[in-house]
Amino acid sequence: MRQVIRLVRYVLPFLLQLLPGIFLLAAVGFLEAFRLVLLKPVLDRVLAPSTGSENIVLFTMPQSGHPIYLQRFVPTHFHNAWTIVAYALVASTVLSRVATPVMYWLVARGDGDAAPATAPLAAAGSAA
Repeated sequence: MRQVIRLVRYVLPFLLQLLPGIFLLAAVGFLEAFRLVLLKPVLDRVLAPSTGSENIVLFTMPQSGHPIYLQRFVPTHFHNAWTIVAYALVASTVLSRVATPVMYWLVARGDGDAAPATAPLAAAGSAA
């Protein structure tokens, strides 16, 4: 327990960089998973145009069985399945590619080298 408290003291000065970095890391992970989830609508709706473009289901919530529709994440003026899926794919890629360097900049304190931010943690880990 003492080691955890000691490590927390090393992290406290970097908390304003750590929390947004963790948030952006989670956002990038969500966007990467979202792009994989988009494969289902591509295979179900886009490659089979006779199925229509309304209510494109991304996934169903496991506990409640409530479907999550792709149209919730896309502007309402898109109606074609191809356009809806393409917009979601491009938007998730762009957001992921913008969030990644910002996340790394926050972790590296903006100077391109992560060593100053992680040196106290590395020193504490090697002393234990």
